[in-house]
Amino acid sequence: MNLSTYIFGQFDKGYTQYPLDCNSELLQHCVKLSKQDRQLIIFRKERLMFYTFVMFLSSKHNSYIGICLSFNDLMVTHFDDFYQMFMESIESLAIEGEILTYDADCITYKCSALENKTTEIMGLEKYINAKMEQITLSPKSLLPIQYGLANDSVKYCPLNIGAETICNFASRYAFTVVSDATNMVEELSDVEHILYPNGKRMKKEKDSLIGNIKEYIWNLLK
Repeated sequence: MNLSTYIFGQFDKGYTQYPLDCNSELLQHCVKLSKQDRQLIIFRKERLMFYTFVMFLSSKHNSYIGICLSFNDLMVTHFDDFYQMFMESIESLAIEGEILTYDADCITYKCSALENKTTEIMGLEKYINAKMEQITLSPKSLLPIQYGLANDSVKYCPLNIGAETICNFASRYAFTVVSDATNMVEELSDVEHILYPNGKRMKKEKDSLIGNIKEYIWNLLK
């Protein structure tokens, strides 16, 4: 599998990326498309697929960390495993404590820029390669591009919508932004706890409220 890895972020010295090349503008555009704390953005450039994971760092204003993997002539299909691999890769950086670190329960940046962190980045690449050998990505051949909209068109969708649907979106839209619905439910649960601290709420009413809010949010993201 022909795989290239990018790591990038917004730290003390502004935007930083390794390796720094012509894809810098693309990676920063993926950040602008992110509407939640963490999202997977899929972009296709002819025969090359980019899978970019962006996670905002809550303890630092406007800071984030991103990892991008690009494949030649292949599409990922096991998005649940793929999404989890990105999360675990970022957590491994925080545990290592050179590029990222833990501040209480939050992940934040430790360094100011990435250019002097080649050893740690090489370690991250080895970690990702090892993870990819453990999970079943089931890559498939690229679908024909069927962009019915402009080349900057965007489609937002939940992770649990299904691999086939996500792959179809990736062939029809320039950017497909995938969000973890579990993260959304956790955020809604926090809101519910504030509104109903004693937990006195009928289950049917609770489920209806969460369902309505989720539907409303996804409609906003379309």
